[in-house]
Amino acid sequence: HHRGTAARLAQQLQLVNVVLEAFGNAKTVRNNNSSRFGKFLQLRFSSSGTLSGASITNYLLEKCRVVGQNSGERNYHVFYSLLAGCECLPRYRLSGRAEDYACLNSGRCTAIEGVSDAAQFKALVDAMSGLGISQAQMEAVFGVLAAVLLLQNIAFNAVTDDSAEVAEDTPLVNAAELLGVSVENLRTALTCQVNVVRGESIVRALPAQKCADTRDSLSKALYHGLFTWLVEQLNAKLLGIEAQPTDRFIGILDIFGFETLETNGFEQLCINYANESLQLHYNQHVFAQSLAEYAREGIDVATVEYSDNRPCVELFEARVAGLLATLDSQGRTPRATDD
Repeated sequence: HHRGTAARLAQQLQLVNVVLEAFGNAKTVRNNNSSRFGKFLQLRFSSSGTLSGASITNYLLEKCRVVGQNSGERNYHVFYSLLAGCECLPRYRLSGRAEDYACLNSGRCTAIEGVSDAAQFKALVDAMSGLGISQAQMEAVFGVLAAVLLLQNIAFNAVTDDSAEVAEDTPLVNAAELLGVSVENLRTALTCQVNVVRGESIVRALPAQKCADTRDSLSKALYHGLFTWLVEQLNAKLLGIEAQPTDRFIGILDIFGFETLETNGFEQLCINYANESLQLHYNQHVFAQSLAEYAREGIDVATVEYSDNRPCVELFEARVAGLLATLDSQGRTPRATDD
């Protein structure tokens, strides 16, 4: 019985990997299948040593990739797979050409040599089915992906220096339909800022660049929300009825690499800071503590040279003059600038 559970979990973990790679991996200049999020995988084992369950914690999904990529890079695999492999594209108001969507083109690279996006889509659908994700849920997932593609095709024309309008209504109408919201509500959300003062709503028009920023923020939030929901669904399948709170586990931490983008935003700063902090933690446990223990036990070992990145982490964390503290204080200051 336990062996059957372990075999089933092992098979499910393979299917989970197909889903996570589709939604969380992308082609970069360094790697055709680069993981763009961090994950901590716990493999739980019963007292008899058999696999009893698993769980995934995800963090720091690279949301900026949803709205733009560096030259030679792609958006997340799932967008290209959907366009190449889905037979119901008209239902999602989509064409089958990645070139038709602004957020799939900024890297000027829509294909990966030797990889069939259509075959990847079939593998994704099979994996989701195998994990018990229903047809209705899959259709809802693909609807959100389509809405992101359509949102990113919405452009804005300046009316005055301080106001703008949607340039062409078709992507707006189609995105609103897929998201289940009214066209006018979505138009207002993208082109206006609503402040509530003493119970009264004050609507202020936004300039074209701010409208584009709002569109991008909404697209990122939709994709991030979808990814988080997917991980929750996967965890529900993986935890297993055999798993007990007393089970021991093996933890596997998979962080993704450092990136220097053409324009590095706050998100990239947080990702690289997280990686530096994890590297420091690893250094302390693997090198510093082990060497100290050897010294206490009188074991003569050649000194291991390793790069100490503590000064880099302290640059972020210093309470008064650290980067994060400085950003905090500048963020609170009205009309603060990068200077």
